Amino acid sequence: MPVKTKRVAAATVEPVPQNFHFDKRAHLIAAAAAEADGDVLLTTAQMAVWFGLTEQWFEKARRGGYGPPYVRVGSQTIRYSRAKTRVWLESRASKSTAEYRGKGAA
Repeated sequence: MPVKTKRVAAATVEPVPQNFHFDKRAHLIAAAAAEADGDVLLTTAQMAVWFGLTEQWFEKARRGGYGPPYVRVGSQTIRYSRAKTRVWLESRASKSTAEYRGKGAA
């Protein structure tokens, strides 16, 4: 069986790949980073369970810019720092309903 070879001109430039090799192991990188600094990095599914919301809520919150802070480890790998999420939650805490009323309400 003949071996197929690919001819490449000397002056051609290879296109930049859209998915890099580390994207396939991004979850391992995220886990290693979590172990290194003692923080836990959670997936969107884990955040949904923790908050009692859907994964879609977190996806919309990322697009809208109103959700908890996140880290993009790879092209399709999102992780949430548990410690940063707790800080985000504490910043949203209210002591009374008057604190979170709209500006027009009174």
